[in-house]
Amino acid sequence: MDLAVNKLVNVSNQSKTIILNKNVSLTQREIEIYQAILK
Repeated sequence: MDLAVNKLVNVSNQSKTIILNKNVSLTQREIEIYQAILK
C-alpha cells in the first residue's frame, strides 16, 4: 500500500475528521486521498 494512503488510513481509523496542526504535516495530495477515502 502507498505510504501516504497507509498513513491516512491509520488517521481515518482514529477519526473521521481531518486534524491539521503543527504536529501533523499532510501534503495537498495526501489531503485529497484522505478526503476520497472518507467519501
